[in-house]
Amino acid sequence: MEAFYGAMKTGDKAAAMQNIAPDAVFLESGKLETRAEYESSHLPADIEFERQVTGKRSPWQVKFDGDTAWGIATTEFNGTFDGSPVNFVSAQLAVLTRVNGNWQIRSIHWSSRRL
Repeated sequence: MEAFYGAMKTGDKAAAMQNIAPDAVFLESGKLETRAEYESSHLPADIEFERQVTGKRSPWQVKFDGDTAWGIATTEFNGTFDGSPVNFVSAQLAVLTRVNGNWQIRSIHWSSRRL
């Protein structure tokens, strides 16, 4: 997860997607997106957001069961995005699986609330 978010922070789309499984599903704002949909439509906006706004993430709480892991964290965002004020907390739930020794993100669910 740190590699995924770190790649977004530096604007490296290819590095971010390298962490995503081919069959991954993203959930946000009541919508489901496939890997391809996320990469083409949502990822560019996420990268731009990460570049403009600094967030304070809680430590990841990670649980393992064999080759499956899930992690939860929250991030508090305060600042300005495209000239508009930002002030909210995002909760993230990520599900990962280990394939050939490498962890891949299978799903991320983001939800948020205003501060």
